Amino acid sequence: MYIIPKDFYMLWIKLGFGFDADMGDRSYWRCEFLYGWRTETKIESVARDMEAMYSTYDVKTKPGYGFTIKTCIGIKL
Repeated sequence: MYIIPKDFYMLWIKLGFGFDADMGDRSYWRCEFLYGWRTETKIESVARDMEAMYSTYDVKTKPGYGFTIKTCIGIKL
């Protein structure tokens, strides 16, 4: 089995909110809060199938999920 970069591809679905706060005439502060879920990669599904062949219990992969927090300071031109 050869590992190629597309075997690590996954789809993230993210929901959240963000806001901009004015910091004067020429600058602002931006902040985002996101929560996301991801799909299983090909590598994870192959590893699950290989483990299931040699085990006596039900093998499952856990879904990926997590928070993303972004913050920055911007300058108005």
